[in-house]
Amino acid sequence: MVNLNNFKNLLVCQSCRKVRSIISGRTIGRFLNHKSGNIATSFALALVPMLLAVGLAVDFSRAISMKARLANALDAAGLAAGATPGLTEAQTKALVNSFFAENYPNNEIGVLDRIDVTVGQSSLKLSAYATVDTLLVRMIGVNSLNVSVDSEITKESKGLEVALVLDNTGSMNSNGKIDALRTSATELINILYGPNASSPKLFVSLVPFSTGVNVNSPGVFSMGWIDQNAQARYHGATFDKNLDATNVNHLQLFNWMQNATWRGCVEARAEPFDLDDTAPTLANPDTLWVPYLFPDDSDNKSYAPNNYASDGLPGYYSDTQRLRNGTAAHYQKSVTVDEVPVRMKGPNKGCPEPIIPLTNSKATLLNAISAMKPWGYAGTNIPMGLSWGWRVLSPTAPYTEGKSYSDSDNNKAIILLTDGKNTLGSGWYSGYGYDWKQRLASTHSASINTMNSKVSALCSSAKSQGIRIYTITFQMSDSTLQSIFKSCASSPDLFFNSPSNTELQNAFKAIAQDLSNLRISK
Repeated sequence: MVNLNNFKNLLVCQSCRKVRSIISGRTIGRFLNHKSGNIATSFALALVPMLLAVGLAVDFSRAISMKARLANALDAAGLAAGATPGLTEAQTKALVNSFFAENYPNNEIGVLDRIDVTVGQSSLKLSAYATVDTLLVRMIGVNSLNVSVDSEITKESKGLEVALVLDNTGSMNSNGKIDALRTSATELINILYGPNASSPKLFVSLVPFSTGVNVNSPGVFSMGWIDQNAQARYHGATFDKNLDATNVNHLQLFNWMQNATWRGCVEARAEPFDLDDTAPTLANPDTLWVPYLFPDDSDNKSYAPNNYASDGLPGYYSDTQRLRNGTAAHYQKSVTVDEVPVRMKGPNKGCPEPIIPLTNSKATLLNAISAMKPWGYAGTNIPMGLSWGWRVLSPTAPYTEGKSYSDSDNNKAIILLTDGKNTLGSGWYSGYGYDWKQRLASTHSASINTMNSKVSALCSSAKSQGIRIYTITFQMSDSTLQSIFKSCASSPDLFFNSPSNTELQNAFKAIAQDLSNLRISK
């Protein structure tokens, strides 16, 4: 076998020896003594190097072609491995060989001998060695050529911040959906972090949502975010005024109740602050958040799924009458609550687990994902979840863990998943209060349209800040919301339409790979 780099000189040397051997042959020597053979002799002498030159050109061209394909396959394999952070050395080598095989199948010219992979702290060095059989220069004893290529991938990973905005409503309890979501989200975290317990440049937040979002994040939450004095526009709007014409203070109601404390969910802020990440400030109460409080149902209603306190009043007591006159007397007593999902009862009904702010701790994220539960039944509030997904990535308070939007060495992304359309149940409290209070619109259908419009507006605002958005409609067929989610995604291929439980895992794998690609600067 002959190395391609020394091939030309070797062929020249081999052809000289071959010609001398032919000329010194006894038969050719006698032929040369005949004058009539001078032309034929000259032709024969010229023909040998001509044939060798043609053979050299053909086989050299084959070898060059093989070298180019070999280099392309090796580069693709190196980039794939470099784009996947957190791999062990064995996993890196396995991934390189797998991608190389896909890009250089067995039917290509030549036979792969081996691939060498050297894994450095911030680089990958790769070498591929192969052999190609010759066709025409075999006449001079050259049966094959050795071809080798080298590649080096520099892994300068950028920073990445990801918000997992995941539907935790009661409907996720059906058809194994919450289990599939836990499994898929767990796999995404394992892919992103690999075997590492943490990463200095990779931070992920978890934002479970139902009809509200729980901001009572341990070690981060501050009552300075909350409208404690009932001054915000919609604080107490669920209730009517007390007899002294003051707003009903949700925190005061919680303080009055025995056996119940505020869990940490909040209502949406007053417009336009429900659609932005303006920092909360006491100077403007509308920038603060109203504590979420799901009122007690009347004892005498035919359907009262959230009846947790005795009305203490005779006869049929309607919602309107109770909310107008019974506030203080109604809540200054022991209440009976159940805060175990799926069906809950009490002032925190439908309030999911708290937000996990941006963290680089793999264990913290895996534990929080494992703790996700379906919280029902109180409706689905997608704009509420999405707005907090944006806020945890923002450098602006209340969550300030996010880096500046102008940091070119850092990327931000939101993964938004829901299994249902925006809903406001008839007679059900939500992050927008009671639908019949007409906070969003004068009719139920118009209120739903308003919520859908808020989703679109939030997506546009987040994307304008450079946030990459992935959207998933999980086992649902609502064409309106599917269209909204497709437009919400940063590109159509980042929208995953109604996957099954198994397909959800594939969607999260694809997202994890795309997120990994964002981190490669070269």
